[in-house]
Amino acid sequence: MSRARAVAPILLALIAASCGIGSPDVSIGFEVDRSGYRYANLVGQDLRSLEFAGRDLTGAVLDGADLRGVDLTGAILDLASMVGADLAGATLVGVQGFGLNLSGATVTGADLTGANLRDAGLLETDLREASVREANLDGAFLGGADLRRADLAEASLVAATLAAADLRGLDLGRATFRGDFTTVPQEVSGFFDTVRFDTVVKVATFDGADLRGAVLDGVDLTGTSMVRASLAGASLVGTVLDDADLTDVGLENADLGSISLIGSDLTGAVLAGARLADTDLSGVHGWRTSLAGADLAGGTFALADFTELDLS
Repeated sequence: MSRARAVAPILLALIAASCGIGSPDVSIGFEVDRSGYRYANLVGQDLRSLEFAGRDLTGAVLDGADLRGVDLTGAILDLASMVGADLAGATLVGVQGFGLNLSGATVTGADLTGANLRDAGLLETDLREASVREANLDGAFLGGADLRRADLAEASLVAATLAAADLRGLDLGRATFRGDFTTVPQEVSGFFDTVRFDTVVKVATFDGADLRGAVLDGVDLTGTSMVRASLAGASLVGTVLDDADLTDVGLENADLGSISLIGSDLTGAVLAGARLADTDLSGVHGWRTSLAGADLAGGTFALADFTELDLS
C-alpha cells in the first residue's frame, strides 16, 4: 500500500474527530457561533475585525486573507490553509496548527511563541522578525522561507526541511534540530487495522540554505544534509556534524573550533580561512576540498581522505 493510502485513514480520523454535526456555514456571512470556523471558506477576506482567539478553524481556507495584527491566541488551525495570507504582527501564541499551510504567507513580526506547527507548510513564508520561541516545527517544510532576525530560541525543528531558507545571522544555538520523530508506518493492511506509529531519530536538513554569519554552537546536526549551503563567517564551535553531507558547502572564514566532522562528506567544500583548531576530521571524505589559509592546529585526521586537496 502506498504511503498516501496509509496516511489517508489517519487524516480522515483527524477530520472526523474535529467535525461537528450542524456546524454553521460561514462561507457567505460571518455570523457564527462561538465554537469556531471549522472548514470555513474565507478566501481573500478582510478578517481584521473578527475575534479568533481560542476559536476552532480546523480545515478552514483563509488563502490570501488579511489577518494583520489579528489575535489568534490558542486557536485550532489543524489542516487549515493560509496560503499567501497577511499575518504581519498577528498573535499566534500557542496555536494548534498540525499540517497548517502558511506557504507564501507574510508573518513578519508575528508572535508564534509555543505554537504547534508540526508538519506545517511554510514554503517561501516571510517570517522576518517573528518570534518562534518554544514552537514545535518538527517535520515542517520551510524551503525558501525568510527567517532573518527571527527568534527560534528553544524551538524544535526535528526533521524540518530548510532547503534554500534564509537564516543569515540567526542564533540557532538554543534550537533543537535532531531527535525522536514519530512517523506513519509505510504499510497498513486494512482501513480498520490498528495503526502503530514508529519513532525514529531524524534531523533537519539545510540544502542550499543561507546561513552566513549564523550561530550554531554546540548544536547536534549528526547526519544532516547541507549540500551547497553557505555558512561563510558562521560560528559552529563544538557543533556535531558527524556523517553529514557537506558537499560543496561554503565555510569560508567560519569558526569550526572543536567541531566534530567524523565520517562527513566534504567533497568540494570550501573552508578557506576557516578555524578548525582541535577539530575531529576522522574518516572525512574531502575530495577537492579547499583548506587554503585554514587553521588546522590540533586537528585529528585519522583515515581522512583529502584527495586533490587545495591548500593554495
